[in-house]
Amino acid sequence: MRFTRLVRIALGLAGLLLFGYLFNRGVYVGSITWLSTASGLVVYEKYCHYFSLTGVHDVRVSAGLTEEDAGRVLCPLLRNEKATELAPDDL
Repeated sequence: MRFTRLVRIALGLAGLLLFGYLFNRGVYVGSITWLSTASGLVVYEKYCHYFSLTGVHDVRVSAGLTEEDAGRVLCPLLRNEKATELAPDDL
């Protein structure tokens, strides 16, 4: 009886640690393909949205000359720590 209680406590702590890790990194919640002309060229950029403890973060992951090119790139499930984040007014 005591062993199962310790197992439940250990599994609960492991679940809390996993939850904290995932939401500290950021969990993928969606993406958008955006038409950009900022550089003088017409390109499509793909932005991935990640939900974390500090809010929703937008990360640019690719660009292409067509919407299909930009859409082919898949977003990682967890946000990369080295990824370039955008301020809300950059979109």
